[in-house]
Amino acid sequence: MSIERRLVQECPAARRHVVRTVALGVLNAGLVIATGWLLAVAIVTLAEGGSLADVAISLAVLAGLYVLRGVVAWAFEVSGRLGAERAMSGLRARLVDAVLAARPVGLGERSGEIAAAAVRGVDDLDVWFSRYLPQVVLSVLVPISVIVAVAFADLTSALIRLVTGPLVPVFVVLIGLAARE
Repeated sequence: MSIERRLVQECPAARRHVVRTVALGVLNAGLVIATGWLLAVAIVTLAEGGSLADVAISLAVLAGLYVLRGVVAWAFEVSGRLGAERAMSGLRARLVDAVLAARPVGLGERSGEIAAAAVRGVDDLDVWFSRYLPQVVLSVLVPISVIVAVAFADLTSALIRLVTGPLVPVFVVLIGLAARE
């Protein structure tokens, strides 16, 4: 079992945090899709000679969505930080319990090593819990959400995205190999 999977399984706070943070990330992705859609509607309305009142309403709603996106992005960051703190606190407590169970009378010469592992070692997981782990999940959910949203507008475009999307990593690897030579 990979170390990442073990960390998530042994830390219930991490699982709850990932679910909450990913939900906020999906909400933010939905807001990005909505703002893009609304911007397109405003541009098409203006290009087709629609009324300026309709465009103004679209732009006012668009401004509100941008404010909401800012709030959701802030909540995403806060949720990530709080979740990471809870997860790391749980890991520190487990480390201390394991050390005391192994040698309850005193820590002796190894007390400095144990303190360093409990503080610095666990602190190194902050970015992993607060940013990396939620982004891994979002990297799967967001492209699917975009393809579903595009499918509502134009099924052919969604199918093209579905077929060509997986080609991006292939071309990145090919470019990397060519650059290495």
